[in-house]
Amino acid sequence: MNQRPITEDDLHAYVDGVLEPERLAEAGLLSRKTETGGRRRKLYKLTRKGEQALKTWLKAAPNAIFEMRDMAVLQLFFSEFMSREELVHLAKSQAELYRERLATYAQIEKNLCRQNGA
Repeated sequence: MNQRPITEDDLHAYVDGVLEPERLAEAGLLSRKTETGGRRRKLYKLTRKGEQALKTWLKAAPNAIFEMRDMAVLQLFFSEFMSREELVHLAKSQAELYRERLATYAQIEKNLCRQNGA
């Protein structure tokens, strides 16, 4: 697998903070190098052990359904205790959050298409 180093910011852009690069580096799954100049960013690359773990994980079908706990859904469940204005505000704020998430996915798709020459 030919890979370029990736910054922590890049990782967070792709996975929205789910990964913990420091912990993965400590486990030997990522190598870590700090830039000597500029912003002194930490750069990460998969190690052989990390590449094997990634390939194994990618081939394993999940055996459980991911349960997403969306606070807004819970709030909507109890919406009878909200005013109409509060409900409209909740709906609009959630719509904005999902538009932001959609923009993140669109950026990921754009990056992947650019990397693959599509």
